Amino acid sequence: MRTPFAQNFARANGWTLARHVGSGSALDALARARIERHPPLAQLSYYRLKVARRPAAIAVHNTIEDRDRLREIARGWDHLRLHEPSAGSDASWYAPGETWLQVITRPQTETIVWPAADEMAAMASGPNRRGEEIERVRLCLP
Repeated sequence: MRTPFAQNFARANGWTLARHVGSGSALDALARARIERHPPLAQLSYYRLKVARRPAAIAVHNTIEDRDRLREIARGWDHLRLHEPSAGSDASWYAPGETWLQVITRPQTETIVWPAADEMAAMASGPNRRGEEIERVRLCLP
């Protein structure tokens, strides 16, 4: 999903937005499994490291049910790590308040730079995924 928010997220984390994660990695295997076995990965954005061009992350925007399923699946991962923002569904740029942003990275990625409060406010007041203008009052964490 190529939006200004997805591109800002990439820039903040030292990544580039990509069309796919690249082959031969655990992230690639997970992306392929999505097609074959349908794990809970919705509205994907792929990221690569800027310098080495290696796979860096997959961002997904899941419903609350799929968020919980992905958490359960992630408990069994050795070669991947699941990250979630403290702002919960407000951090999603796909459908703020309706979907949960979850980011899957390689295990050595310890921290993620999440959308800032002003970005979350802009995401919440813009058009929703169907292009309809929405107005929401949000309490955004700093």
